[in-house]
Amino acid sequence: MRRLRIQSLAAFGMAAGALALVVLGGCKEEELQYARPPFVVVEGTPAVDEDSSTVDYRPPEASADDFSYSAGIRVDVFRQDTVRKVDILWMVDNSPSMTAVQDNLAANFASFIQDLAHADPPVDYHIAVVTPDTPSEGGALRPVAGHEDYRYIACNSPELASDCNIGSLLQAKEAFQRTVTVGADGLPVERGLLAVHMALSEPMASTTNDGFLREDASLYVIMVSDEGDASCDPVLPVPQSGDYLECTFYPDCRCADDENLSFGDVDYFVRFLRGIKGYGNEESVSVAAIVGDYQEEIRLCVRSGESGCAEWADYRGCRNQTVGMHALYAPRYTEVAQRTGGITVSICEEDYSSALSEIGFAASGQERDFPLSRVPMAHDIEPFRVTIITEEDGRQTRENVPHKEQEFEDGWSYVGCDGQIAVNSLRFHGRFVPPPNARIEVVYHVDAGGIIDCD
Repeated sequence: MRRLRIQSLAAFGMAAGALALVVLGGCKEEELQYARPPFVVVEGTPAVDEDSSTVDYRPPEASADDFSYSAGIRVDVFRQDTVRKVDILWMVDNSPSMTAVQDNLAANFASFIQDLAHADPPVDYHIAVVTPDTPSEGGALRPVAGHEDYRYIACNSPELASDCNIGSLLQAKEAFQRTVTVGADGLPVERGLLAVHMALSEPMASTTNDGFLREDASLYVIMVSDEGDASCDPVLPVPQSGDYLECTFYPDCRCADDENLSFGDVDYFVRFLRGIKGYGNEESVSVAAIVGDYQEEIRLCVRSGESGCAEWADYRGCRNQTVGMHALYAPRYTEVAQRTGGITVSICEEDYSSALSEIGFAASGQERDFPLSRVPMAHDIEPFRVTIITEEDGRQTRENVPHKEQEFEDGWSYVGCDGQIAVNSLRFHGRFVPPPNARIEVVYHVDAGGIIDCD
């Protein structure tokens, strides 16, 4: 049956072909239509470039006996964001040795406020000051100088009728310059971390300091001190009163005497600060430190005698010969800053303008350092390609950033380690620091299986 069916179909096909010939035979030749695309004959001989292509798509040559990782190419893309709201708490040491430092802060405050005031759109920010003199002030925010009814300065909020809650931006600058000059009559034992803890915790946060800390704002804390931190760890208050001062001498606070810890554990304060915005928002909190760094050995008199110093002790720290000041190394403030992604600058600098500009830049939510997702090949052998992409009025601009080893030169540099901490970051300098909302593209060869040794 199947063979007969095939034969029938073949017969049908032959009949259909014959019918088609009959129909075509009845057509006249002049009635045939042909579709032909238009074309133009160009005189001359085509020229062929004999040079090789500038793009080599061939895979890299490798030995058949080489079983090492191949070097892949990685593209990391970042965006330079800014915060829309930020609460900035300054902890300024008011011990007797801090007069020159406070004057330096006040004189250069404009450098700090520049990135906050001139961001587009402007950053909505609160600024307040607290001192480490916890026995007498207990974490209370200092009244704003000239506007004692206010405990903090608020600027650029859409709820305000003027630039700031105390008037214009110029008035706010002048008020802060006077507020940050906290005097030099505080106790010589500084408890800066404890003061910040008290300022941002209950009951102070909802009473004296009410309104400063906002749930939807980032938090930036700036520690300024010429000595190390001596804060106790407020884990268990005295049951009778719950007073921090009594807790300072209570055994369960872990800082009662030499048999217990001398100071509160830094881990406690780091956990407190990183958790203050809730789980998942740890990156919304950062700490900067303007403190003594580990520059040189300083000999100080620790006990006076009838005819002069009876006992000397050696410390690490820094000196500022111009104003005749010295500062002791502050490892606790430094560690808190490092572990919260903040920056540390030397309090012994002659001029705070660049340091405050750096801190103000960070407080505005912008970054100079961008961590790479993989470990790169040595950048002096396999150069990166770094591009900053900006957009204005719908027009996109791409600019390649040059590689510079020195931080005072405009460009980028690679930072593998910050001290003994592996950071694996790209750092921008000078005019090439990415502006707000810019996109950064980094192309580099990956050192597969590579590690960063910071020892």
